[in-house]
This record gives sequence, C-alpha cells and structure tokens, in this order.
Amino acid sequence: MYSPGLFDGQRSRRHRHALLVSLSLTVLPFLPASNLFFPVGFVVAERVLYLPSMGTCLLVASGFHLLLRRAPAGLRAPLRAALLLLLASQALRTLVRNADWADEEAVFKSGLKVNSGNAKLFNNVGHALEGGERFSEALEYFRRAAEVQPDDVGAHINVGRTLANLGRAAEAEEAYLAAKALLPRARPGQQGGFTARVAPQHLSVFLNLGNLVSRDPARLEEADALYRQAISMRSDYVQVFAYVNYEFVIYHIGTKVRFKQGKALYLSYAQSVLINNHHYKLW
Repeated sequence: MYSPGLFDGQRSRRHRHALLVSLSLTVLPFLPASNLFFPVGFVVAERVLYLPSMGTCLLVASGFHLLLRRAPAGLRAPLRAALLLLLASQALRTLVRNADWADEEAVFKSGLKVNSGNAKLFNNVGHALEGGERFSEALEYFRRAAEVQPDDVGAHINVGRTLANLGRAAEAEEAYLAAKALLPRARPGQQGGFTARVAPQHLSVFLNLGNLVSRDPARLEEADALYRQAISMRSDYVQVFAYVNYEFVIYHIGTKVRFKQGKALYLSYAQSVLINNHHYKLW
C-alpha cells in the first residue's frame, strides 16, 4: 500500500545522508591543513582542496535537487538554466586556471597576482627563472623577496648566489654578509647554540661566501674560517663539498697539520654518509 508519509520520510533520510556525506568530504579532509591543530606553513593551497571540492559539488547538487523539488513548476526551467550557467562559468574558470599551471614560473606568478606581499612566491618565481639561467630576471624577484621580508635569510642568499652567477662578486659578497648578519647568535656559555637554532638550509651562506672569497688567494684564511664555522655548526648536515673545499683551502694556506685535520674531517664525514646510505654529490 502506498504511503506518502513513508515515501517522504525515506527521501528525507536520503537527503540527510547526502548532506552528511557532502559536509564530511568538505570539512574533514581539510582539517589537517587548516592550521587549527598545528601550523602547516600555508593558509590554503589547491593540493589540499581536491576532496573538499568534491564535497562542495555534492552539496550544491543535493541543495539544487531539494530546491528544484520544492520550487513551483514555473521556476524550474529558470533554475535549470541558472545551474547550466554556473557549470559553464566554472568550466571556463578551470580552463583559465589550467594556463596558470603551464610551468612553475606561470603558477607562482599567478599567485603573486592575488598575494603580492608573499616573499616565498617571489623566491619561487626567482628559482624558476634561475633554473632557466635567466639570472637577471631571477635577481629582480629575489631582491623583491628581500624587500617584502627583510629578515628572510634565504632571499638574501638567493640574491648573493644570483649575483655570483652574473659575475658581480662584490655585490654577491654584500648580499651573503647581509644574510649572515640575520643568523641568530649563540648565547655566551651556551654550547651548540647554532646547531639548535640555525635552519640547515641557511648554512649555505657560509659555503657560498667561502667559495666566493676563496677565489682571492689573499683571502684563503677568511674562507677557511667560514668553512670551519659551517662545519662546527652542523657537522651532521653540511654537505660533503664543504669538507672538500675546506681541505682545498687549508692545502693552499700551507699548514700541513691543518691539512691533515681537514682530510680527517672529510674522510670521517664521507664514511658516515656511506654508512647511512645518503648520496651526496662530491664537488
């Protein structure tokens, strides 16, 4: 026997289930990246919105179905037209957005259009240009990153490295010194302060600056000090070429004892790398 109440109740339950699934797909997958429980380093990114977008689509479909079912007969055609217009506009927006993903340069530049105060985006555009050996253009973006966030050590390192690639050694040294000045200082009497507080990737400022000044035979002692400081800060991280360069510098300084020390350091580190199955390029 047909029961309208029973039929309406079943439809109501199905609608509630669809609503629950839609909201779950929209909210739950986004929670780990929402910064509510722990910082993740960004506010929002497309890569964390794939599942939430599925939930949003289901939510729109479920809502439209309910609206269409309850709308008067005269409004159903306009509602269908509005839905088609919405789908067409989103399809067009997707095509436009796909062009932004043509390459790294395009996608990061598209980010700058909506967030021109983000130093990370400027750095990323610079890296993309640097990868194509477009150093002059990359330098503009790295410098802009340093202007947007003056305490960004990485931005100053990027500026120095790009200037060095352009053959502007004096300006490169100034940029490296600016980056070095931003590194935290170890507190008096606190051993291992640098090891605990300096980000490993920032230690490249010592290596790059050491490589730069070691080109001048009169400044080998200065390069030696920079390599030694880098090694003392993070002996568990500094790449093998730091030890190779250190060995090279003290060899040319001419101190046999220090040459033996540098060789021992290099061999010790190289052995630990092999034991831990890490693969570093020896320069």
